[in-house]
Amino acid sequence: MEKHWLKTRFGEAPFKDVKLYTFDFSGTKNAEDTAVIQYNLLLNPDILQAHLDFETKKGRVVLVPPIVGFLGFDLKKFLEDLGLKFKLESEDTISYEYLLSRNNTF
Repeated sequence: MEKHWLKTRFGEAPFKDVKLYTFDFSGTKNAEDTAVIQYNLLLNPDILQAHLDFETKKGRVVLVPPIVGFLGFDLKKFLEDLGLKFKLESEDTISYEYLLSRNNTF
């Protein structure tokens, strides 16, 4: 099966849109504990980016589209399995090109 790449101003991209989740969280003891959870998020192939800020208790996760990633991936269950208590603020679909234009910063 041949992959179809999309043209963007940054070159070719493997998909058009990604999912951006923002949330408040609790359940971490310190910054190191938060960093371990962020690291474990980044080990998942369905997650492009993850950032957890211990000071502000805010988190952001960017997921690949379900067609590219594993079908049925449940971020909420994954966060719970990592021991994170959270309240989802937003779930947005953004263009991958926009994500690249932000230079991978949140």
